[in-house]
Order: sequence, then C-alpha cells, then structure tokens
Amino acid sequence: MNRMKIVAQDTLMKQIKSGSFWFMILFPIIMMGISMAVGYFASSSGNDMAVIADESIAPYFENNQDYDFRIISEDELDKLLEDKEISSYAKIKNDNGLITADYMSGSSSMSQKLALQSILGQIQNDINAQKANLSQEQIKDLGKMPVINEISDEKEENRSMGMIIYYIFLFLMYMISISFINVVLSETATEKGTKMIEFIFSSVRPGDYFAGKMIGNFIAVLIQMMTYVIFGVIGFNIAKAKGILDGLPINLAMGPNFTPILIEMILLFLLGIFIFLIVAGMLGSFATKVEDAGKMGSPLIFLIIILFILVFNLINRGDVMVGKVLSYVPFASTFFMPLRLLNGYATIIQGAISVVILLISILLMYKFGEKVYKKNILNYSTDGFFKRKKK
Repeated sequence: MNRMKIVAQDTLMKQIKSGSFWFMILFPIIMMGISMAVGYFASSSGNDMAVIADESIAPYFENNQDYDFRIISEDELDKLLEDKEISSYAKIKNDNGLITADYMSGSSSMSQKLALQSILGQIQNDINAQKANLSQEQIKDLGKMPVINEISDEKEENRSMGMIIYYIFLFLMYMISISFINVVLSETATEKGTKMIEFIFSSVRPGDYFAGKMIGNFIAVLIQMMTYVIFGVIGFNIAKAKGILDGLPINLAMGPNFTPILIEMILLFLLGIFIFLIVAGMLGSFATKVEDAGKMGSPLIFLIIILFILVFNLINRGDVMVGKVLSYVPFASTFFMPLRLLNGYATIIQGAISVVILLISILLMYKFGEKVYKKNILNYSTDGFFKRKKK
C-alpha cells in the first residue's frame, strides 16, 4: 500500500511539474478568455449607431433606454466613420410629414435595426396624429399596444440550464479523456520501450505500480477539472458583472431535484474517465515501443468518439430504446444517463443504479486490467493480442 501511494504521488508530481500538463489545462482557458475579450471589446466599441436628425426628432433617440443612439451632426459623420468610432448611422428627415431615413447598417445587430424601425414608426405616428388634429386622449388610445404576459415554464428553464451544464461536462470529459488516455499510453509504452520498467519492478510490485499510476493520473484529472471549475466561476462572475449575460435565460435556482442529479452526473463523468484510464493502462502494456502507443489506444479513442457522436444524435430524439440500454452499459452510461436524468426520462434511483453498475465495472476492469498488465508489461514479443493469450 505504501509503495502504491509513493507511485501515485510520483505520477501526480510528474504531471504537475510538466509544462505540457499545464499547457493542456490553460490553453483552452486562455483561448476562451481571448475570444470573450475580443467579442466584448468588439461589441462595446464601434457598434454605436449614430443618428443625424433635427431637434424635433433627436429626443426620441436620446430617451431610448434599450440602445445607445449617438446624436451627431452631419459634419462629424466622415471623421467618426474614419476613426471607426461608429459602424452604422441613420440620416433622418421630416419631408412634409413623411419620415425618411438613409440607413447604413455596418456591423449593427438585427435588434438595433428593429429598434430604429420602432422609433421611426413612433415618430411617424405622432406626426400623423398631430396632422389629424387628434386630442391627447385619442393619441394615447392610438398608441396602445397589446400586452403579452409571458408564462415561464420553470421545468423547461431548469432543463435548459441543466443542458448547458451537461454540454460543458460532456466536452470536458471528451477532451480530458482523450488527453489522459494518450498520456497513460505514452508513459506506459515509454517505460516499457526503454526497459525502465524492469528497473522499477525491482523495487515495486507490478500490481502496486499499475494501481499507483492509475490513481496518480486520476488525481491529475481531478486537479484539471477543479481548475476549470474555478476559472469557470471567475469567468461567470466577471461576465455577469460586465452585463454580458444580461438577457440570457440563466437561472441558478434549479429546484430540489437538481442537486442529486448534478451529483450523479459528476460521479458518472469522473468514473467514466477512470475506467477509460484503466483500459488505457492495460492497452499500453501491449506496446513494445513508444511508436506503438497510438496504435494500441486507437480502439479506445474511437469508442469515445463514437459515443460522443451518438449521444449528440440522440439528444432531441426522446427516450429511445438505444439511449435507455446504453445508460446502464459501462463506458456508455457516462454519456447517456446524465442526458436521460436531465430530460426527466430517468429517475434519481435509476441514475444511482447506473453509478453502482459503473463502480462494479471499474472494480472488475481493474482486476482484469491488472492481470493483463502484469502479463504483458515485460513481454517484448511482437505477436498480436490473441497469439499472446494462447501462449
């Protein structure tokens, strides 16, 4: 047990001290941060719509609370466009009671264009009312609009938020699984190919070494996941403070049943990654040189890609039989059961059953993988898998 703990600590420290490990963690965060920054500054600079209008029309735009319209004179227009302080403009005139607008859209959004049309419609209605000599009460009556009271569906809002969390976890699992599978395969093949493993086994039993490597790499996975969670929370709070998330249907009050569902989702994702690591360690023991690592791990990576594609194809298909069956099958359950839980197709008890099945599968796979690892890690034969089993 002590030697297994030492191996796990050594494996973890190798990962933490490795520049590639932190690059693997920080690169997606940096790229996401850059894309968010670019998007934020692009949306906050040069997207103001300039309005050229006389004193009777300008107040309609100055008092608008939804969008910032910039009132300018025609003399300022060319310089502001040249300096890229504005990207779109509208020249508005009152031509004998008819409102006309020369509009350049630039990079303005559709909502800005709709807001411009709405304000122009309001101005035209006011002019028409004045020309018709209507009283203030009649003008108010003409300005009445239908009221739509939206009834929010709390279950649907919770499901939408849950699906956002599911997509985040799914992509993280896909990325982390493939990354660490390659790490385990490469380490195992390198140790075997350089015959370093023979020196290691002079002081550590193969079983302890295999277990220590799996545990050490899994703790590294947890560190990576926690890093993403921390940066995700920081990024969410920054985006919320800057108003980037305003208007988005984000509701963090998910209801009483969401907490156990979230716990089961996290367990399924983490246990799924762990069983993939065990299989990767087992497959890596078949490699006779470093170059064989990718070839040995390709079936496992193909399996992850197939499951990833399949779950995306079934997201909007309802509770189909394929999804029901695969939500209890080890390896696949980590993809499908969280989806069924969030859609309300599976109960919390069914989710717990899936977790238990995956735990039992991990124990069985570990026992099997350990035996295969012990048998093949010091076997330098170039025979295939089935020929080795016959021997």
